[in-house]
Amino acid sequence: KQKKVLNDYYRTQDTGLQQRTKAVAEAKKPLPADPRLQELQTYLTSAQAHLVVDPKLTALKRAVDLSTKQLTNKRLYGAQDIAWALINNPAFLFNH
Repeated sequence: KQKKVLNDYYRTQDTGLQQRTKAVAEAKKPLPADPRLQELQTYLTSAQAHLVVDPKLTALKRAVDLSTKQLTNKRLYGAQDIAWALINNPAFLFNH
């Protein structure tokens, strides 16, 4: 107990020790966050976010799939071409 009391007394009297103790405590504090690092982390988070699928693009992909499937049935494809040719004929448009 006596050694502890003496040690505590000398520690309070030694100003150099107190300054070094404060310097060590300051050095152990965490550094403030770097603003550039925070900016980059925000950019990374936004870059990792899922993209919203454009509805027009989805509709176009569906149309391409349907057209591709339709091309495999040549009879249907030919019948539709003939129907469109007849419908768009000026005589058909004039009469109907």
